[in-house]
Amino acid sequence: MLIYINNDQVETKSGETILETARRMGHTIPSLCYAKGAKHKSSCMVCAVQNAANGQIIPSCTTYPTEGMQITTDSEEVRKVRSLSLELLLSDHRADCEAPCAMVCPQKLEIEQMLSYYDAGKYPEAHAVIAAAFALPEIGCDNCKAPCEKACRRGTIDQAVSIREIIKELAGMFDTASLAEEIKIHNTDKNSFQSRLGRFTEKERERLKETVNTPSRCLHCACSGRTECKLRLYATAEGIKRSRYDASSTLPVMNKMHIKEDLWFEQAKCIRCGICVYNSDNGFTFKDRGFGMQVVLPEENRANVSPKLAEMCPTGAIYILRSAFCILLAMILTSCISGSGFSDSSDDMDWLLFRGNSALSGYTEHQLPKNPVLLWSYKSDTRTVSSPVVKGGTTYWCDKRGLVRGVDIHGELAFEYNLATAVEATPMIYDSALYIGRIDGFMTAISLATKDTLWNYETMGQVSASPNIVDFEGQKAVVFGSYDNFLYCVDYQTGEEINRFESGYYLNGAVALWKKYVIFGGCDSWVRIIDCQTGVQTDSLLLEAYVPASPAIMGNYCYVGDYSGNIYKLMLENGKIIRHKKMISGDSEKGSFVSVPAISGEAFYFLSGERNIKAISRINGKQTWEYMLKGNVGESSPVVCDDKLIICTKTGIVSILDASNGKLEWEYDTGEQIVSSPAIIKNHFMILTAKGTLLCFGKK
Repeated sequence: MLIYINNDQVETKSGETILETARRMGHTIPSLCYAKGAKHKSSCMVCAVQNAANGQIIPSCTTYPTEGMQITTDSEEVRKVRSLSLELLLSDHRADCEAPCAMVCPQKLEIEQMLSYYDAGKYPEAHAVIAAAFALPEIGCDNCKAPCEKACRRGTIDQAVSIREIIKELAGMFDTASLAEEIKIHNTDKNSFQSRLGRFTEKERERLKETVNTPSRCLHCACSGRTECKLRLYATAEGIKRSRYDASSTLPVMNKMHIKEDLWFEQAKCIRCGICVYNSDNGFTFKDRGFGMQVVLPEENRANVSPKLAEMCPTGAIYILRSAFCILLAMILTSCISGSGFSDSSDDMDWLLFRGNSALSGYTEHQLPKNPVLLWSYKSDTRTVSSPVVKGGTTYWCDKRGLVRGVDIHGELAFEYNLATAVEATPMIYDSALYIGRIDGFMTAISLATKDTLWNYETMGQVSASPNIVDFEGQKAVVFGSYDNFLYCVDYQTGEEINRFESGYYLNGAVALWKKYVIFGGCDSWVRIIDCQTGVQTDSLLLEAYVPASPAIMGNYCYVGDYSGNIYKLMLENGKIIRHKKMISGDSEKGSFVSVPAISGEAFYFLSGERNIKAISRINGKQTWEYMLKGNVGESSPVVCDDKLIICTKTGIVSILDASNGKLEWEYDTGEQIVSSPAIIKNHFMILTAKGTLLCFGKK
């Protein structure tokens, strides 16, 4: 069946609604009462679209297309309906998105988060939140007129929380400056929609006075689900700062029901979309009808509620409350051994994509062999700028004439395939297929088993960087950028386009995967975060110069450099850059940055100037060592192998350094230029020269 969405002809799929068809084709439609793969009914009208034939406004999440239907997703009438729907929902939504004390703090101190730690007896973590806001060692509020205490909502009940005294108490306890840099802190965004509770009724004052008896006396009124709230996100996008309608909800404000374990429910934040009702068996249910209808959870049904409902809930009504410090510790422990996304797999003989894992961290647990020797070399005598990838011990790459080669662990040619067109990109291997971008603008999938082309996807510009693989809700997709300025997301089995995103200029580097998001930089100087499921940009950051290389991610931290030699550290949360910091400032024309940093749990490593590699502590941002290489560094990127660092120079020298102190442990001169990055497998590492020579090093 063919329909038209914004004048684009679209072929529908059986069983798809208009919303699902539009999103599959890259058109953005917001929704609140819909969750992919879940039972739902239309209730919010935020997903409204217009039938161009009769002008009717219809809900896209429950309307199925008919032959020849013409749909408009962004007309003036549609925007008015969506905006009105949002404001009506907000009128029945009682919550503080951000705590009033944090909103007015001149130091931007996350006061509510600090008090949460304080009330839980987590004093080092509470102090770390303070240290992140103040210029150390000057921690204190001596010269402040305490607008936080004037704004404190507890002051409308009895007396405001003594915030300054608590800060003074914590400041004298610990020296946790280093922890402040790594602890997960949510920064208040004053440009976002801010929901407000309004005045408490007399009954509410009495109830809160009796029930809230924490050590600090803080009400903890900031919303725990604010960073994932679709209602807030869409209100911000529509430019709604406050609802035009006064809050009319009669639901008990700040009445937090502990469902089980870390799962909570706040009825006053519920917009009654019904997703939790339709997708729980003997769990949530509706009570009453009409304007008085409520979503309730009977006491006897609590054990039946799945934590997955927290992911479906479009507001902070159902949420999972975890200790941010526990999340921090888990992140650090996990990041010490791997990046996010799919990696060098459970097979010790695999290095499946550029940088070894989809986070492009350049980190592997594989240990480099002691005193490695050259086991063999394979000469193709055809120039290449590709980095090698390895599957089951066979190393693959493509040269500038388009010939794909696979050389087995013994140095014998085991695979050959001719694309008959120039290639510069590093391939990716996934599910027994090789994916590779071409200068003529195609992304090609090749079966390693049958040596057949599985599919070709055509862009309008050259594809120069390695693709990546992303999995969202069970759908796996290949993600890559093109010189036509677009980021593409296509089905990994069929090559069918899922969505695309248009940037401001060429996309030259590989994209790094973080959860269901990809992060990339471009020649327009922006670093962008894209939700692969929707193709929608969730955040961006403008750097000082264009971004020629790829970002690198470990845990919730991203490191990226621009051509001026600046390196930035980005803290990520829920598709957003919640904090960023320039870690390195380029100080000369020779400081240009064209390679990808390598990250371990303790440090990140990068090439600087013409011949230097440096190590910077991830905890305090200080340089721990610097080593001058024998030859210009070029474009090759370093790799951290457990406690060692391997790096190649453009002049052809391969060096292994102690990652902790930068001392040289091994060196080899290949005699040929190297612009690619190493591939590391069990007891071996592969180096591919620009002349097309593959060298295999290992134990003697």
